[in-house]
Amino acid sequence: MIGKRRADGYSAHVDIYLIVGNEKIRISRIGPDSFVVADRVEIPPATQCTLVIRVDDHEEACDILITEGVSGNERPARYF
Repeated sequence: MIGKRRADGYSAHVDIYLIVGNEKIRISRIGPDSFVVADRVEIPPATQCTLVIRVDDHEEACDILITEGVSGNERPARYF
C-alpha cells in the first residue's frame, strides 16, 4: 500500500473496515458515532465487532458495538 507523491505534498492510502466474525466489511464513510458500509450487508442490532483503520503502514483497531444494526448500505449505522 503506497500513497501517491505529489508536487505539493503526500496523499496517504486509507483503508477502513469492520471485522464481523470472519467477514471483512468495507466502510465508505465514518464519523465519531456512525458509519456507512460500502457494500450491501445485513448486521443485526447489538453486534460486537472490530473497527480497523489503516493509514499507509500504520493500523489501529478497536472493538465497537453496532447499536441499531445495518441493513443495506444507504443509511448511517450508529456505533459506540
